[in-house]
Amino acid sequence: MMSSSPELAGLSAERAVQWLYPLITCPACRSDLDVEEVGVEPIRCPACGRTYPWLDHIPVLVEQDTPDPRLLELAEAWNRAAPGWRLNLGKPAKVLAAAELPLLETASGLLLEIGCGDGRLFPAYESRGLRAIGLDFSAVMLQMAVGGGFPLVLADAHRVPLRDACIDTVLVPFATVRYLDYLPFFVEVRRLLRPGGVLGFTAWNAWYNGARAVMGHRTEGWKKGRDVLRLSELLRPLGVAGLELTEVSGVFSAPRWSPLRQRWAPRMEGKAAASLARDIVVIARRP
Repeated sequence: MMSSSPELAGLSAERAVQWLYPLITCPACRSDLDVEEVGVEPIRCPACGRTYPWLDHIPVLVEQDTPDPRLLELAEAWNRAAPGWRLNLGKPAKVLAAAELPLLETASGLLLEIGCGDGRLFPAYESRGLRAIGLDFSAVMLQMAVGGGFPLVLADAHRVPLRDACIDTVLVPFATVRYLDYLPFFVEVRRLLRPGGVLGFTAWNAWYNGARAVMGHRTEGWKKGRDVLRLSELLRPLGVAGLELTEVSGVFSAPRWSPLRQRWAPRMEGKAAASLARDIVVIARRP
């Protein structure tokens, strides 16, 4: 699905020097980090003295003094799931899902993909001429994405190690928000976006996904992954974080549909449609 050629891996490292490394900050104290020897010596924060390791040319910028055990469990779960990811989703992943198209249509400038996984969307970014950075919390998934031609960073999406107002577009596809704490994450996105910058994400409707999803929904369910029972769960914290809703729509697809039907599944705008559809698409902007 994704090429792992030396040429693309080299392009990923080259772009990291241009797009990513000048923007990185210490996840603990938010000070700028100077990258001197890529992949050789740990990155040292000149302000607080903390050091951060490398995964090849991928900086590992996570809080190491007091790591959140829940996030570590989530990372380990995805590390275990990674080998079967392409095997199970490789064929449909080759086709852009209908819920992902509106996200791509809003993207411009420097793009940060939260939960990039194995880089499944990187070819779409490349074909559209987008500058993209991939962020994930799973080391194994990121290693699968190295051949995608874009810079990568291992980090917690609730505390992204990048400078304030440095990103034009933040995309969170494939319902990755189900593993995020909405309000802290949206606040972090607002910090990252330049004025006028865009956030686009998809979520899954718990009612459409069956009784198990509804019964498994909990206020703290993001630690294990949870779907949306009410749109207000998403939209209220979005507003509290200072982001303006520009579009909400619903895509009427189904998990077992063929790749072609995923691509051409009907999408309807409005909160009513989003409440009824399986895939919820939200576009917001920083004022």
